[in-house]
Amino acid sequence: MEYVLYGVVAWIAIAWAIKGVAILVFKRFPSLRPDPDKSRERLAMQREAKALKKRAAALSKKAKRGPIGGSHTAEIMMFGEDPVTRRAARKVRDKFF
Repeated sequence: MEYVLYGVVAWIAIAWAIKGVAILVFKRFPSLRPDPDKSRERLAMQREAKALKKRAAALSKKAKRGPIGGSHTAEIMMFGEDPVTRRAARKVRDKFF
């Protein structure tokens, strides 16, 4: 068990060292720093792509349809009281029709 603790401490130390080295390199060589304008543009493009994807997903969803047979009573008479069976029958109907 103590080896797991040593491993976790080692990973934290390595991550801290990598972060420190990166900070020192960026201070020493400012030309290596990412351009803030390009970063903003990239972030805006990612947001726009995400919004387009969300909009496309919202448009492609089919509207939920009502119970089979037009009423819940008819559906219960056909499939019984079990809601799992009724939902499964609705999924099959929506998939094929």
